[in-house]
Amino acid sequence: MNRKIKGFLCLLCMVAALCSACSRGENADNGNNDANTGGGGVNSNVTIGDSDGAQNIFDDSGEQYLYYASVRSGQFDEKENILYNWDWCLSGSGLFYVTWRDISAENPDKISDNVPFIIGDSRLHYISYEQLFALDDAGKLYIGMTEEMPEKLNDIAQDIDLSNIQDSEISTIAAYGDGVVVFTYKKDADGKIINRSAVFLDGNLNAAVHDITEAAEHAYAVLEERGFSTSANSRYVFDVDGNPYYCQAFSLKGSDSTIYFFNENNSDVKCLSVDYQIKNIISDGQGRAYWMNPGEKKLVCFDFTADGDESDNVSEVCTFDKNTYIDGYTDSTSLWTQDGIYTYSIADRAMTPKLEYERVGIGNGLFDRVRMTGDKDIVAVKFGNNSLSLYCFHESDTLMSEEKIKLRLAVTHNSTSLEDMVRTFNKANGMYEVELDVYDDSSTFMTQLASKSGPDIIDTGRADVSVYADKDYLEDLNVFLGSPDSRIKKDDLLSSMLDASTCNGKLVSMPVRFFPLALIGGDYFSDYTEWTVDDYITLIENNDRLICHNVLNSIGVKGDMIEIYWCGQRDKIIDFANGEAHFDSPEFIRLLKAVNEYDPDKFINDDAESNYWKNDRVYLSLNYITGCKDLMLQEQAMCGQEITFLGFPVNKAVTEPAYAALSSESYGISVNSKNKEGAWEFIQFALRYTNESTAGYPVYIPNIQKMLADSQEKQYKRDSSYNYVTDSDGNPVEDVVYMAEQGNNPIQLAYRALTDEEVDTVLDILDNIEIIIGSTTPMEEIFWEEISGMLDGVQTPEQTAAVLQDRFSLMLMELQ
Repeated sequence: MNRKIKGFLCLLCMVAALCSACSRGENADNGNNDANTGGGGVNSNVTIGDSDGAQNIFDDSGEQYLYYASVRSGQFDEKENILYNWDWCLSGSGLFYVTWRDISAENPDKISDNVPFIIGDSRLHYISYEQLFALDDAGKLYIGMTEEMPEKLNDIAQDIDLSNIQDSEISTIAAYGDGVVVFTYKKDADGKIINRSAVFLDGNLNAAVHDITEAAEHAYAVLEERGFSTSANSRYVFDVDGNPYYCQAFSLKGSDSTIYFFNENNSDVKCLSVDYQIKNIISDGQGRAYWMNPGEKKLVCFDFTADGDESDNVSEVCTFDKNTYIDGYTDSTSLWTQDGIYTYSIADRAMTPKLEYERVGIGNGLFDRVRMTGDKDIVAVKFGNNSLSLYCFHESDTLMSEEKIKLRLAVTHNSTSLEDMVRTFNKANGMYEVELDVYDDSSTFMTQLASKSGPDIIDTGRADVSVYADKDYLEDLNVFLGSPDSRIKKDDLLSSMLDASTCNGKLVSMPVRFFPLALIGGDYFSDYTEWTVDDYITLIENNDRLICHNVLNSIGVKGDMIEIYWCGQRDKIIDFANGEAHFDSPEFIRLLKAVNEYDPDKFINDDAESNYWKNDRVYLSLNYITGCKDLMLQEQAMCGQEITFLGFPVNKAVTEPAYAALSSESYGISVNSKNKEGAWEFIQFALRYTNESTAGYPVYIPNIQKMLADSQEKQYKRDSSYNYVTDSDGNPVEDVVYMAEQGNNPIQLAYRALTDEEVDTVLDILDNIEIIIGSTTPMEEIFWEEISGMLDGVQTPEQTAAVLQDRFSLMLMELQ
């Protein structure tokens, strides 16, 4: 079993995300509604220009670099850990977030008519940017892609214990410099808040507690006196000359926003109402706050320490030409749109492009927060469905060029999935652009390969790779895998597929995705120690059962029987190295005669497969494994028969099965290419690429890990109240989906999560692939043309073997 795959599966399992926000005890009107999304401020010397809403300067004069990118996610159990939108923030040093656990059932005595709220237990967590960046190996990340990493935020976050500082309930948090401010509160027996504190944690997590009870109550009294709501759903803390100012806002999509500021000295309470939604607020450290007016696409400034009427201290700084969002600090301001991320100078009104989303494979940048971390790296967060997704963008040393180098990819068959991948590569990669050359016939394809002006990359999935290897048309990809600059190494790939794709010691074709094929037998094979070609032909000669359930080849059941032999013996019958064909061998002629005399109509009807196994009417099942759970369904269809994984008949012990793979996608590099490094960039991209349209198993091990982990993720039953259904031991019951077989008299097959043992079975098959099947190569076309003649009764088995011998001998002679 491949332990490289198995070893990391536990990192990839996700917990289910459960319920959205419910009422938290401290979140109510009349000053009891504390909420936060974070913000911050540092000292800077920003001078506001004329407040005329002027246009910005788009400064793209500097050099732009390409980025590596990673994303990690965190999902939170909806019953015990509920993550609200205001319970997280990005500070200068990292991500802080709060999880909350409902403990109402454990404290029934605290629930009363005066305290109808849910009782909760809140906990603070922290992940530093330094910690996140250390997890990313820039040498492994691929330029132009955002890769989903196996680590989950929940598993790598540091829990911060505040119990020795405060015994109060956490209300909300707000970013403050490199650290965070944690707002806490206490209530009396009647549910009235009697204490409010702000716990300041610096970047080293050193704490200082500020009692803000009096200041907050004073602010709320002023607000009520002036007719402002005291509710809030976002909170910020800004530094002004070393003194903290607290900013709270209540803002909903499509409605007005209320913003108010107060300090600990009760000297200033400033209130402002605007007729649009405010998302993020930043400050310059000198008493000025900035936010975006989304409707008019304007940056707004409010001097919250100035005297006079608040409305007189509001000004428009500049206007943007598209919807724009802001975050960070005035000396490190991040702007982002649906297209990319920019740094911004408020003083100069200058936007400098940093990152285009399409250059890292992101469709849009609908982030909630974006922070620059130093000169090169960017962190961004998306929140939704009780989860956080944290993106790390690392600037590379590769300049983004305007003129890309063209790479030609030669294929004999085009598809939507291939076009999607090429389009994604071209958007993401700043150096190369792939152009598709589609050839209708194999002869023109071969001619182009030999041309000095031929393609750079060759689709080898439908090609006679042995021919290319014999003629030295293709590069040995082992050389590229061994290069220090390669982001993908040999250990990252499924070794069995690499070995099966190696010809004459050279890896001339890189498999990317494939479908495994496995022959499975029942009780009949329980005593077998070897699985030989003679055994297989004898089964056909018995003519007493259906040889194989499931049809691989369109010719039908007899063609299916020949395909099983052909897969295992093709490279022996056609010896490219010595230029010899062996279709005239007694063994091959015996096979054709046995198949020709076999009568499948005696055994085939419209019954579902389970009926064949229950009544011993079939020897084998040929499993074309399209997904991880196919084998689980096959085992159920065999109705308790002892399963023997035979592989294809290649004269080996049963304990060493040889499985086959239909290569759905593979590529080689032409020896005549002038851009071989670029061709290798594309192949690396293809190995890691995945989207909804990709099918089959990947060769890239991290993608296999994720695929298998997803297959083990359980779904659990819920009752009408959306609570989990449990068994007698209190364990949740898995929600199993049942489906009927196709055919008459079907049984119900249970579609459920895979067990560890079933995953091991899949891994064993993947580790023992020895045969690569070509789909529509010229060699295959010749073979099946003559076989069809025999199956249609046009020629005898002996005549068929003779014609195949003549045609392949001629073909091999022409290739010499």
